[in-house]
This record gives sequence, C-alpha cells and structure tokens, in this order.
Amino acid sequence: MQTTQIVQKSQNRPILAAYSKIGGKSSPSKKKGKETAIRQLNKAKKDSARLNSGATLYTHNNTFLNPEYELGRKSLSFESCLVHDKSHFFRYENGQKLIIKTLPKWLTNLQAWKRDQESGEDNMVGLLQTDEFKASNYRKIKALDKFCNYYQPKYQEKEVTMLFLTFTRANYAKKDWKSMVNHIKETFKRIEIPVLGFVWTSEVSLDYGIHWHYHMCIAIDRVNWKKIPKQLKFESVWGQRTQIDFVKKNIKHYMAKYFAKHNARVEGFRSYGKSSKYI
Repeated sequence: MQTTQIVQKSQNRPILAAYSKIGGKSSPSKKKGKETAIRQLNKAKKDSARLNSGATLYTHNNTFLNPEYELGRKSLSFESCLVHDKSHFFRYENGQKLIIKTLPKWLTNLQAWKRDQESGEDNMVGLLQTDEFKASNYRKIKALDKFCNYYQPKYQEKEVTMLFLTFTRANYAKKDWKSMVNHIKETFKRIEIPVLGFVWTSEVSLDYGIHWHYHMCIAIDRVNWKKIPKQLKFESVWGQRTQIDFVKKNIKHYMAKYFAKHNARVEGFRSYGKSSKYI
C-alpha cells in the first residue's frame, strides 16, 4: 500500500514522494505506527493543497549553531529557591547564576517551494533563515490565539471575567513559577471561584539592566466585584511586586505585545504556558 510523504529535494523535483508504511519506520501492526502514517498522509495532502493554491511551502533544510550565541549570554543573580533538578543550567564561572540568552542558539534554513501551475512541478525558489526565538514566538502566538478565540466570545457575552496578572523580579521571588501557578489555582479554588483556563508568558526586559517577570491571564466565572479581593494580590506569597487588573474589552490587546516580543530567554525555563484544558 502506497501513501505519500514530504521529503527534501536539493534539485527542482516534485517534493511529494512515495512512502510505504511497510518499509517506513512505523510498523502497520502497531497502533502508533498507523497513527504516524496517517498523520504523514494528512500532512502531505495539506501540503499538496497549499502548493496547488499557489502558496509557498517551507521544508527543513538544515539547523546549525549560531556562531555569535556565546557573545549574547548574560548572567543574572537569583534566589536559592529556584534551584531544582535542572540546577546545572544555572552554573556559571563564580557560583550559581541564571543564564540569559539574548541571541538564539540555533539557526535554521528552510527551503521555499512553489508549484508550477502549468506543469505541476515543484520548484525550490529559495532559502529562508529563521531561529529558535522566532519559532518560539510563533508557538506562543498560536497558544494565545487559542485562548482568546475560546474566551473572548464568552467575555463579550458576560459569561466570564478575565484577570491580567504581572509578577515582577522572578529571579528574587520566594517561589518558582510552577509552584506559583499551582498556588494561584488553589487560592481561587478556596474562594469557590475555580480557574477555567489560563495562559502565561515569561518576559526578559533588557532596558536599564536585566528584568525577568511573568504575565498571566486567567478566565473565571463572571463576578461582580467592585475591587479585587486582597487575597488575590499574591505579593506576600511571591515576595516581589505583583499586579492584578480586570481585563477590559479585548484580552489580546493586553497579552499580544508580551507574546510577540522577540526578546531574551532564561536558559532552562519555559517562555510560555497554558492550562491543559479550557472550561
């Protein structure tokens, strides 16, 4: 049985080639192998449809180390509570430091393909260079879009309330971020207003020194608070300045500028996250 798979070609040849489930990496006798082959077939169909529409298709060419990466590494002091199983990320010349990446470590070249609408031949028309920061920002924007598309209509129908939170100076916080997120969810649960969904991003600002902080948006059932309860300020728990505000009008307006920034990264820490499901 023959299906198709996208493969890379260095010459101007069709990029859709025959793929055998029997001869491929996945065994048809295994469910996982079948699912992999199905995904590959579906992707090939989507890619072919994209080429047929006249759009450009990008495929991976090569990935390589950025020769300037080491020049962009900076150190940042941090509190001992942030040491965990990945503490080897924080070792520096003189003791423990957080490592800030101001330049991407990995660069990637993508092949750009176009389909000749008359002959049906797929031609490589050039190379596009991208990097791990741009790829990460793309995934972050997709996560934000999914959150906004789900909750913005509910917000407009006055079914939910959305809150925008900021947590500053993360390197001097009393809690690591994962523990803080769990604490936030438990706090809302204790006041009988469970978190329906959330999305967050880490931001490293290089203006006037290095500043690491988090931004988070939470969706809860509609409330009619005149002001936000004191126990939701979280400043004493975080140990640094925090801020919480009601979202007004459009959540994307609040979050997009933080998600889209091509900024620095803290090595060993995720740059964004979301709840596992939206309620």
